Amino acid sequence: MLEDKEYYNLVYEKYGEEWNEIIFKNKEIDSVNVDTLKTIYSEMIYNRGLNSSITLSDFCQTYTVSFHCTQVAPCNANYCDGLACPTGECYTESISYASCEVPTSIYQTIGTSGGGSSGGDGVGGNSLEGIYIPNPYNGDADINNAEFMLAAQVAAYTNTLSQNFPNIQATLTNNSWMFPNIINFVRNNGNQLNPRNQNAIFFTLNNITPILNFNPSNFTFVEINQLHYNSFIYLLNNPTAETVSFNQQFITQSELNPDLNLDYLASLKSPSNIDRSAIDTLTPEGQKFNLVYEELLKSPKFKELFVDLFENNDRFNVKFQIGAVANGANGNTDTNLNNPVTNTITISPQFLLTRNKMEIAKTIIHECIHAYLNVKLCDSGLGMSIPTLNNLDFFNVVNQEYNGFSPGQNQHDFIYNYMVPTMVTILSEVKDFLVSPTDNAEIITTVLHPNYPNSNESVPFNWDECLLYLSLHGLELSNTFQNEIASPIYNSNGQIISVTVINNVKWQLFNQYYSICSSTLH
Repeated sequence: MLEDKEYYNLVYEKYGEEWNEIIFKNKEIDSVNVDTLKTIYSEMIYNRGLNSSITLSDFCQTYTVSFHCTQVAPCNANYCDGLACPTGECYTESISYASCEVPTSIYQTIGTSGGGSSGGDGVGGNSLEGIYIPNPYNGDADINNAEFMLAAQVAAYTNTLSQNFPNIQATLTNNSWMFPNIINFVRNNGNQLNPRNQNAIFFTLNNITPILNFNPSNFTFVEINQLHYNSFIYLLNNPTAETVSFNQQFITQSELNPDLNLDYLASLKSPSNIDRSAIDTLTPEGQKFNLVYEELLKSPKFKELFVDLFENNDRFNVKFQIGAVANGANGNTDTNLNNPVTNTITISPQFLLTRNKMEIAKTIIHECIHAYLNVKLCDSGLGMSIPTLNNLDFFNVVNQEYNGFSPGQNQHDFIYNYMVPTMVTILSEVKDFLVSPTDNAEIITTVLHPNYPNSNESVPFNWDECLLYLSLHGLELSNTFQNEIASPIYNSNGQIISVTVINNVKWQLFNQYYSICSSTLH
């Protein structure tokens, strides 16, 4: 006996001059939601089998979705062409069965369509080397298998796009790894091919071509594949004009600076385009630098380092390297005067080997700020306004207040007055990644004596205060620091030989927090 929404489907299959009779029992759901498949299951309940060699397992199922929309995406009731609108649905679905000797799957028929990655086979390379290809679905190619049905939906949608847009057809044909990754994207974003996911797929396939055609000569075959893969996945999850703009400037800067090997993912999450190719990952100092930098990339504020102050995040290029720094400094920033958007930041290997990760992170942020200020000051045309300073032009403000950042400590005055709050925010966002639970448990039990030597009164350790005073390290010779906290005088070894204290509490906290971090953190 049939229940509500169940029906029988009689199918005749012809083999030569003979006919076979098959009956299916189908059930549909009540919902007319366009994002939900109508058929719940289809069960073969009768097979007369004129040819006794034919069994249920010999039949392959093909699931087909036909869209009835006036546009490709979104496909919903507002854009129906009238064929399916009476029920509020914008697509129809059908299931057909045919005898097959070797069952096929969506992955075999669509997911591996020829061509390989647009990177080409190359010498010593594989078109899919370095690219992650997820399994399109688990289990059998069966309409009762939800994963298979989802893959079938995605296949129908991408086929529709290919039929209407030749550029998308070429992209999918030449990059077989994309289709299973699109399925994986839908699976991880609600597990439904809803209008939002349709729009993301369409937007990505329609805007990915420029970076697929970008094959820098200084990249290895695997690096090219990974660039194409990473940019595709990021655009799929962030289908915005901002992502497209980032991709275009990444291509432009790479072409204008062929000596740079820009890291796509690191650049995405940094305030600048990043080249870490000079960092030797086989050395302890190189490994430590990369470890700290990878954690910095987890800070949303690091990417937007200059947004709060300047209300934009103009991109520039930074090449990191490890090497000797003049005058025993921890780091140094050099700007190419002939190409002011390119900077080289050098970090001392001794500093990396002997200092804790929080201090290294602070130094990287500090040097990135120097790079940004150098870029803007090398070319007044690149200057921008600072809303908090009556919208005066940045270039004029710097010359009025800091004498064009010459001598060098004037940049430190600018950092002290305007950038320290942002530095504190970034460090707070990465603290739990860079400070181990053991170190944290120990450091929060320490106490400080802010009125020393006048009083031995103690106050408990406070992370917010600690990050503030850590951010001020390196700014001791700036006028602002010396006017508000103290004026230390150092010898050639960096040791204080005398000091004029302006605010003893701040001076004590400045030194004691640094000492506690140095002795406790790793």
